Amino acid sequence: GCQSTIKQVVSGLIPGLLCVSLFDSAIPNSSKIKVQFMHDYAAFKACIGGLFHDTNIGLPPVIGTKFLSFGIDVLLQTNTPNITMCNAAFAYTSPKKRTCYIALNELGQVLMACYHQCVDSNTSIGAHFRYHFIDSKSVLTLGLEHKFDGTADGFVSNIKHSDVLYYLMREYSRDEEEI
Repeated sequence: GCQSTIKQVVSGLIPGLLCVSLFDSAIPNSSKIKVQFMHDYAAFKACIGGLFHDTNIGLPPVIGTKFLSFGIDVLLQTNTPNITMCNAAFAYTSPKKRTCYIALNELGQVLMACYHQCVDSNTSIGAHFRYHFIDSKSVLTLGLEHKFDGTADGFVSNIKHSDVLYYLMREYSRDEEEI
């Protein structure tokens, strides 16, 4: 059989606007159309997938500045007019390298909050909280990351997870330079 992929990209009609269409005859129901608009203070992307069968529409607009932003991500299945995904988040980043966000995910069933701070160029701390409304389960994760000497990186959290990474590639490249 004959298989073909057709991809068309259109940009430059309006500054910040990009349109992409993709059709692949080898993969049934893989056709997609994406429209994306990027601006300094807002971004909007729409994606329509499965154009000929089980069409879904995704809409993830974001608005904000380099310090504050708000976004929502919605996915609608058109064959059963149901919203199958809806996530919303609000984020704040301070000039002192502190970031926090709060999000409502999984159709409003999960609340998440996160905080991350760079203490110095080698150390950062963070906390992540997740609460599931259906079964009233909550998880709090606290973490610390530190770069020891530029080649080793350690991470510890309160959920029995710790890790030390040693960058062998860096040592390998040093050996190569000596040869």
